[in-house]
Amino acid sequence: MRRRGKWSGPLYPTPIKAAGLCCLPVLFLLAVSGCSLIFGSSPPEIDTRTISVEVSPSANHDSPVALDIVYVFDPQLLSQLQMLSADDWFRQRDDIRALYPKKVAALSYELVPGQLGPIVHITGNKEDAIGLFVFAKYQGAGTHRARLDRFEHVVVRLDPTDIVIAPQKS
Repeated sequence: MRRRGKWSGPLYPTPIKAAGLCCLPVLFLLAVSGCSLIFGSSPPEIDTRTISVEVSPSANHDSPVALDIVYVFDPQLLSQLQMLSADDWFRQRDDIRALYPKKVAALSYELVPGQLGPIVHITGNKEDAIGLFVFAKYQGAGTHRARLDRFEHVVVRLDPTDIVIAPQKS
């Protein structure tokens, strides 16, 4: 009851109002988490900032090695590419690039044994990639594929029969 500008009602909210106030934080959390369900959440971006390539003097049995560093920007394409061997990638890469020009990007190198390999700095829109692979075309059988995206600084070593991946030591 209100008299002459003074409140004469209960000092605490009624049980119904108290229940409503207690539910507000829960409703807020549901609304915020619901936004990611409605609008979708972004897949994680790659952690990689530099890739150093080392080429063994006897890499690929003393023959040149084709090497592709592949950036992936689409979750469905990511799941497809992680199943490919290097032979599959090199056979299909032109078609993949043509079909998905905004979902995949690749840097291609031809490296000879003993050559000082490139150091790749990941900048610009490449930082938005959600997956990062290296494919090496060796003469022998094998997948010759590796995923690089969880290393901040990674070394790709082309050994005689396969690629070896290791975090770069500071």
